[in-house]
Amino acid sequence: MGRIVLKVLVVGVGALGSVFGCLLRDKGHEVGLLQPGPRLEDIRKSGITVSGLFGDHSRGDFALYSSYNDVPANYYDLVLISVKSFHTEAAVKQIAPKVGERALVVSLQNGLGNYEAIRDEVGESRALAGRVIFGAQMVDKAHAKVTVYAEPVMIGNPVNAVDMTRITEIAEAFSEAGIPTQATGEINKFIWSKVLYNCSLNPLSAILNVPYGRLLESDGTRNLMRQIVEEIFAVAKAQGVELFWSEPVDYIDLLFNRLIPDTAAHYASMAQDLQAGRRTEIEALNGAIVRLGEEKGLACSTNAALSDLIRAAEKIAADI
Repeated sequence: MGRIVLKVLVVGVGALGSVFGCLLRDKGHEVGLLQPGPRLEDIRKSGITVSGLFGDHSRGDFALYSSYNDVPANYYDLVLISVKSFHTEAAVKQIAPKVGERALVVSLQNGLGNYEAIRDEVGESRALAGRVIFGAQMVDKAHAKVTVYAEPVMIGNPVNAVDMTRITEIAEAFSEAGIPTQATGEINKFIWSKVLYNCSLNPLSAILNVPYGRLLESDGTRNLMRQIVEEIFAVAKAQGVELFWSEPVDYIDLLFNRLIPDTAAHYASMAQDLQAGRRTEIEALNGAIVRLGEEKGLACSTNAALSDLIRAAEKIAADI
């Protein structure tokens, strides 16, 4: 069987969407980019350039859409959602009428609740969740640089409602394009593993304005990270969520001895958002843990305090 050529629509063309769009187009897949606002004009003028750990790529031959209304109905067979988590629900509601019956919609976002928002609009048999654990940043208006890579992208359906053959074909297409990706029947575990990582590091890195490695240097921040992890484990257990680790201490050991050292120089994107006066994704991370805990009568005091601090920092940054 020959190589499958995908028709891919990328919704949200920030750093992550730029990497997926450019590398997939470079491999010969049809790619449409949906990005309301002035950023699309930058792409129209100069295309997209990707540099860094996934190599150097540059493409300009995309189908470009500045409005959801402009997207042709029933054309794309794969839709990648890479908007910020607080835009997921609105984005999916607008793109859902354009999605064909056999098309799959994939969340490539941070935090909890993104898959559920997609599932509620297109059905569980057309919704996929993705765990992305490489980092990219915009170094110019149409230039994304891949700055950190930890593990392959993982994609799957949390209730195994999508044929694994289709998921594997997508994963192979991504990998052939230069984005290492694997299909999994345990995507929920991978999503929650990233939530553990992001909740432990992002708000502290943002509030203190330090890279991840500095968080290991203080007993105070180490204790806070332990408390964050312990609360997330308690919430996962109460919600019936299965994790890769049986006890918090097992994950804390991994976090302190491998995960943080491997990304010691990395600053959380949440820190960059605060510096730029932008809204953060705290509500899909620590804020989501607090809400899920409240559903089960659990008080997640450390996650709640960090959520409040980030909300306050957002307001202060927006007022400057």
